[in-house]
Amino acid sequence: MSGQGRGARYVCAVAVTDELNRAVFEGVSEGHIAAVPRGEGGFGYDPLFKPVGHEQTYGELPPEVKEATSHRAIAVRRSVEWIKTHVAGSARAR
Repeated sequence: MSGQGRGARYVCAVAVTDELNRAVFEGVSEGHIAAVPRGEGGFGYDPLFKPVGHEQTYGELPPEVKEATSHRAIAVRRSVEWIKTHVAGSARAR
C-alpha cells in the first residue's frame, strides 16, 4: 500500500495565561499512516504514525526522537520560551 492518501498530522495546542498575559501555542507533527501498526513504544496511534523524515513509526522510534519531534513537545517548547520572556519577565518587574 502506498503512502498516497494516507497523510496525517498530530496537533497540540497549549494555552498559557496569568493576570497580564495570555497566548496559545500550536505544535504540529506531519506524517503518514502506516499500512499496519508497527512497534511497541508510545501509546494511542503511535504504532501507526510515521513522522515526516522517518521510515519508522513513533511506536518504533526511540523515545528521544519522539520527544524531540512530537506535536506536544513542539507546543510545550514554544510555550516555555514565551513564558521565560513574557510571564517570568513581568513577574520580576513587579
